[in-house]
Amino acid sequence: MTGNSFIDNDDLVGLLWSWKSRLLGLALLGGLLGAVFSAPYFIPPLYSSSAVVYPINLQSFSEESPTKQMLQFFDSDDLKLRLAKDFDLYQATRLDSGDPGARRELGRYLAQNLRIEPTEYLSVEVWVRDGSAARARAMVDSVLSYFNQQLEQFRRSQLRQMVEQSRVQMLARRAELDSLQKLHDQLRVENGLLNYDIQVERLTEGYANLLSSGAPAARVEQLEKQVLELRAKGGQFLEVDARMRSLLGLWLEAKASHDKNMAELNRQVKFYQVVSSPSLNPLKVYPTRWLLSVLGAFCGLAFGVLLVLWMERKRWKQA
Repeated sequence: MTGNSFIDNDDLVGLLWSWKSRLLGLALLGGLLGAVFSAPYFIPPLYSSSAVVYPINLQSFSEESPTKQMLQFFDSDDLKLRLAKDFDLYQATRLDSGDPGARRELGRYLAQNLRIEPTEYLSVEVWVRDGSAARARAMVDSVLSYFNQQLEQFRRSQLRQMVEQSRVQMLARRAELDSLQKLHDQLRVENGLLNYDIQVERLTEGYANLLSSGAPAARVEQLEKQVLELRAKGGQFLEVDARMRSLLGLWLEAKASHDKNMAELNRQVKFYQVVSSPSLNPLKVYPTRWLLSVLGAFCGLAFGVLLVLWMERKRWKQA
């Protein structure tokens, strides 16, 4: 020590070295206290589980990338509320669900213990932290399940509208077709049109044979009259028949579209592909016991150094 200062660097090193045993004891005590107070009795341990999933079958919902769509659905309040209800998070966090501020506090809890983020490979990681390793894994599975159910409901809602539209169109085509079929049958019965094309062909052949064979004029005139009457009656019949054929094609298209929509509605769709499944991790992620022990040792050592300096300064002033 110099005469005009409390202590210089060389004296400080020597001073601390002379107290090394006590300082080491305080550091060990601090480390021990850090290990003790990080025990489960004082700080409940937390465990984590995570899964990495890749979005699939999302292209039809939006122009955004499938990853962004997936993140938007994951971020929905409905998903978080279902998680809170199914795992009774209000009780786990000691919150009263009837309290107006409980939902806000639950949001803070989930913000700390539920993380859903994109990866650099356009997949999405779902990470959950909880006091139970098994519960953490179950929560990850539930988040993925909620996501798929939510998207399935959204998809089915769209498909039900499409099914109803195609059903109405199909029934309308069927009603038109039935109406034309009724008119078609009526014309066939009233005019004796069993098969119009064959009947016209046979009468025309008969008419030509009569002309070539030199049959009586009365007979030729009678057959010519039959041909003209058949053609006159068959004009409307042919028009109705052509409309029926065209409408039948439209009805078949409408029915095929309706059947396709129904099949799609009844199909089960999965909207994510698992890249990394959630695992049961027995290693706790909080608190980090060795870190708290090191921090405790450092605090014990720092306290010892300050205590030594305080004692030496007090003695220097008294000298």
